[in-house]
Amino acid sequence: MIDFKNENIEKITDFIASGVKSQNSKKIGVECEHIITDKENNYVSFYGDCGIEQVLNQLAEFYPNKTYSDGHLVGLDDGKVFITLEPAAQIEVSIIPLECIKEIERLYCSFVEKITPILQEFGYKLLNVGYHPTAKADNLPLIPKERYRLMDSYFVAKGNKPRYMMRGSASVQVNIDYFSESDFAEKFRLANLLTPLFYLITDNVGTFEGEEYDKYSARSFAWENVDNSRCGFLNFSTFKEYAQWIYSTEPIFIQENGKDVFFENQSNEEIFKERQITLNDIKHIMSMVFPNVRVKQFIEIRAADSMPIEYMLAYACLIKGLFYNSDAVKEINSMFGYVTVEDMINQIALIRVNGFKCNYYGYYMKKLIENIFDLAEKMLTAEEKQILMSLKESANSFKTLKQLLSPEVTIL
Repeated sequence: MIDFKNENIEKITDFIASGVKSQNSKKIGVECEHIITDKENNYVSFYGDCGIEQVLNQLAEFYPNKTYSDGHLVGLDDGKVFITLEPAAQIEVSIIPLECIKEIERLYCSFVEKITPILQEFGYKLLNVGYHPTAKADNLPLIPKERYRLMDSYFVAKGNKPRYMMRGSASVQVNIDYFSESDFAEKFRLANLLTPLFYLITDNVGTFEGEEYDKYSARSFAWENVDNSRCGFLNFSTFKEYAQWIYSTEPIFIQENGKDVFFENQSNEEIFKERQITLNDIKHIMSMVFPNVRVKQFIEIRAADSMPIEYMLAYACLIKGLFYNSDAVKEINSMFGYVTVEDMINQIALIRVNGFKCNYYGYYMKKLIENIFDLAEKMLTAEEKQILMSLKESANSFKTLKQLLSPEVTIL
């Protein structure tokens, strides 16, 4: 039998390489997850006459494209705004990559304007927080998607409390482009280096598992209890290195003949040993890893908690200003050239306990934050600098979002 390992890894490598963009591109993709509760912050189910599926059914009149799972409506889009559901019915709003931050704001606000009267009719609220304010994750049922059922079964056997992540949390993810393999390597390393800081300055979890959370970065704790073989920090400098890592991981399930087929404790290398990997296979297995910084045909920075739009846009400006400023990328990477993955793990552990009081890889936290925002501003327009101000002021004052916005952050 032919072993397709080398050929399959090359296909994954080529897929990542096909994401290389022109240096004129400075697009930002934003994905924001939300938790829906009733007026007393209680959990709202996907199911039933007053469930979140009914919210989607009413929202569907504004979005021509619908996605169904087992006969249930689970997704909507209009080609620019994509609405999907996370495992416990958290609503994720994804905006297509754009250079103009104000256009991202316009599209996001258009979603809010559409869903607001529907939620008011049901007596519900749309929260921008990093974790469910009252519920325990184990008590939150999954929506009817087979992939989530399979993931839940797999992770429960692998991790300590994987349901923290799947069912209780809500995040903001920002996607950036790379212009070459070397540019990819520099941005990928920088994103990993700054992940602990991003967790801290966007920390928006005041209650965790129904109890007051007096530490920092609860979502970073949640991710450590999932599956270390596919989560955490990475340090790769080529497309092929990332492809090789992907190929070594377990995909949990693979779609065959239109159905999700569970593969327990089998790696991609074992599953695809005697067959050529397809484009759909590649897209799937790359979506089944959850490191702090993930690669598809772009770099996905995954550390931030869900937060109100003014801070979400400010965070997008920060990412845009840093990662599309080649001088900033090189300068910060040079500052932390000695930092290892182990150092990153230790740094997030320190931040989780001490917050802004700890040093950052040996640098004074205050000086680092000032430097980071100053570097970002050099690449931003006057309008973008103004948008950045809310997050800049909170970070410089050593305030987390949960301290500024306590006890809850709600759109409605």
